[in-house]
Amino acid sequence: MDADALPLAERAVAATGRARFGMLRTLANTLGATGRPDLAISTMEEALRLPDGLRSWSTTEAVVRLLRETGRGADVE
Repeated sequence: MDADALPLAERAVAATGRARFGMLRTLANTLGATGRPDLAISTMEEALRLPDGLRSWSTTEAVVRLLRETGRGADVE
């Protein structure tokens, strides 16, 4: 992962007021790829609360995968 990816994703999310599903998903993916799975999970959960997130099975699956990978499989509903 490029060292500039995380700051760019964070700025994009901030510029959109944390209201764009795609930007939050990109930030979550970047957080996961840079070794921050807990922040990635919470960011994906935030994205899923947005209207576009309601239709995103892939994001739900990514949250479940990260929960299991981080030993939090019991948190899967």
